[in-house]
Amino acid sequence: MQAAYVRRLPADERPQRVEHQTTIQGGLSLATRADRHRRIAVSSSKGGPVFTASSLAEHDLPTAALRAYRNAARSIAATDPGCHLPWTLLAGIGRVESDHGRYGGSVLGTDGRPRPAIRGVALNGVGPVAAIRDTDDGRFDGDRVWDRAVGPMQFIPSTWRGAGRDGDHDGVANPNDIDDASLAAAAYLCHAGDLSLESGQRAAVFSYNASDYYVSLVLAFARGYRTGVFVIPSPPVEPAPPKAKPAKAKPATAKHPHRAPS
Repeated sequence: MQAAYVRRLPADERPQRVEHQTTIQGGLSLATRADRHRRIAVSSSKGGPVFTASSLAEHDLPTAALRAYRNAARSIAATDPGCHLPWTLLAGIGRVESDHGRYGGSVLGTDGRPRPAIRGVALNGVGPVAAIRDTDDGRFDGDRVWDRAVGPMQFIPSTWRGAGRDGDHDGVANPNDIDDASLAAAAYLCHAGDLSLESGQRAAVFSYNASDYYVSLVLAFARGYRTGVFVIPSPPVEPAPPKAKPAKAKPATAKHPHRAPS
């Protein structure tokens, strides 16, 4: 899936190995017991409550996101028992794609929807992004000219048309809803086959976004959510541009005074 999110690396980037790593014992920004059960009332400009923000579970995971990932893994296990998708792999993708629906100051609600909605850059062919004309009339991404990656799992509307799922059974398949997007991502990943081994997970995540560093980052977060120890690879260092060769100096030529005619 070519979901071109603003923080996503170019698809043709193929780093072969990670040189530097950061190890964090015990998880990332572990919430205190009080924080994990905190509710935040988000109000409109008129002061009326609009929605309630999700509380936090372990490892800074919003409870609504954790619920979505686990439910999606259970659902796909029932419909595709040969996939063996761990919920932590979905959590790794959700963390890299949108910080579990919290990218750019968005807040993930208890209903599974981030507010404001998360939308990627216009896929207009400028820079590293592909050129994809609008396919949803702006229904999901708010753009009637170009498509944009949408929601916590960053689906492109054209991909969502075939991959979309109704994860919370409300009758609507919405990429801006983390319950729906997680189930859609689960089904998409399971197209790669058996994900019980890391090799299968690596191939599945690469099909989601064809970047070796993206794959390494997702698997690192997935491993962290499983073990509580996060070893996060640093971005690959881009090679320095080759130095321009100095121009060769022209050989000096001796200047002879004009000879007087003999």
